[in-house]
Amino acid sequence: MDAAFRKVLTRIADVVGEHAADMTTDHGRWHLYQSAMNSPAAYELLRQSVALEEDRALAVSVVLRMLEQVVDEQQADWISQLAPDNRAFSERRAFELGILRKARIGALSEAEIAVGLEAWTDWLQFRLVDVVVGRANLVILSMKGRTKRIRNAAAARLRSAGD
Repeated sequence: MDAAFRKVLTRIADVVGEHAADMTTDHGRWHLYQSAMNSPAAYELLRQSVALEEDRALAVSVVLRMLEQVVDEQQADWISQLAPDNRAFSERRAFELGILRKARIGALSEAEIAVGLEAWTDWLQFRLVDVVVGRANLVILSMKGRTKRIRNAAAARLRSAGD
């Protein structure tokens, strides 16, 4: 582990009060990162650590969690901390989170859902079941969701909404 990375990790530990984590292991760093993700005061240091993180999967995991916690305008900055050849999944997730946010406020139309289901991931479709506004949108998900799990979840939500 290089000195710059160790310094950032130590600073994160200071901010979140988590000095017991073994920073030499991915499990220890993940424990530290989880504490940092729950502390807005540590976000900037956490962002710096993503750029220095030696374990690419761990870096992506942090970015994916942070994409759900920051506003849309901050997502690109988190993604840019990853190596260029390691950004595609996070970019896709940021796009999907935008769709979820749109669905939560009722700004996702039936036509958008019908067309989107062809390309949207199972992850997104399953989460849409819980947040989409409008009975017609749930009907589309219950009939055309990619997996049986998605269709069943949408059907269950429709039944509970009908009560």
